[in-house]
Amino acid sequence: MKHFTTLALSLSLLAAPLALASTPAPASTDTMTKPDTMTKPDAMTMKPLSGKLSSIHAPTSGTVTITHTAGGDVLSIKGLKTEVAPDLEVWLLASAAPKTEADDVVVARTKHLQVAVLRTFSGDFSFKLPAGTKVSEYKSVILWCAQFTVTFGGANLK
Repeated sequence: MKHFTTLALSLSLLAAPLALASTPAPASTDTMTKPDTMTKPDAMTMKPLSGKLSSIHAPTSGTVTITHTAGGDVLSIKGLKTEVAPDLEVWLLASAAPKTEADDVVVARTKHLQVAVLRTFSGDFSFKLPAGTKVSEYKSVILWCAQFTVTFGGANLK
């Protein structure tokens, strides 16, 4: 019996550190988060932005959507229909889409990001936005004709 008691005591002494190691740490009362431990929101949980294209200088229709993926943000245009132009560009615009043709001077001076140049003028398109693009800085998507400095159509993002 003496050997059994010694063995049981030895095993309990060996198990004590393991039991302590597996005990969860008490919850911290510190409410400040250290910058190096903050995590970015999962791209898959961010809500997509979308809007309907409307005509400004040219008959334009379709739907634009910006989706957030693990590989980066993607701007999609579905069901695009617009007129042919020599250099029709897709822009993210930092302001709301213009409502009239008179706003083209303001649009040309507004912060924007050229996403793509269209070579076809109807159909579905997807463009990966450049890494580091802060989508929250942009309020609309427009189709900009660089040669004539006019907005063919635009969509406010919601």
